[in-house]
Amino acid sequence: MMKINLKRVADVILSLFAVFLCIFIPKRRRELIWGPVPIINNKYWSKAISKLGWETKTLMREYYSINKQADFDLYFDDLIPRWIWPASLRQELSCYMALLYIIRNGSVVHLPFSGRPLGASPLWRLEAHLYRWAKIRTVLIPYGADMYWYSHTEAKTL
Repeated sequence: MMKINLKRVADVILSLFAVFLCIFIPKRRRELIWGPVPIINNKYWSKAISKLGWETKTLMREYYSINKQADFDLYFDDLIPRWIWPASLRQELSCYMALLYIIRNGSVVHLPFSGRPLGASPLWRLEAHLYRWAKIRTVLIPYGADMYWYSHTEAKTL
């Protein structure tokens, strides 16, 4: 007898839903979105670009204790209705709600090499394709945590 894994079934349904949204959802597509890693550079880049007249938002997965929570505009948790509980379900849905926000509102998303909204989900491999289908431009921004030292690697072909 085959055991059905409800999490995998939910992931397949959510991935089909995400593809549908990317193709058919009406888009506002005006914002430049920065995130999801709460490095302080995102705050300053967003402010600098907004002074030039662009609509920008910072959308973070969490906040680091070295920053203030008010340093960033939105957090994944802000996108989920408060009546959804338990906390584990809210946590599980947060990356999908962040993706939905980006698809609906973003024209350009700025991401570090080390993280994306769907990075913690099983659907992370689809994320770049979803942005492409939704016609959202992607800018990858390196920072300290995602640097690569060639001198410390065994595979010299990289």
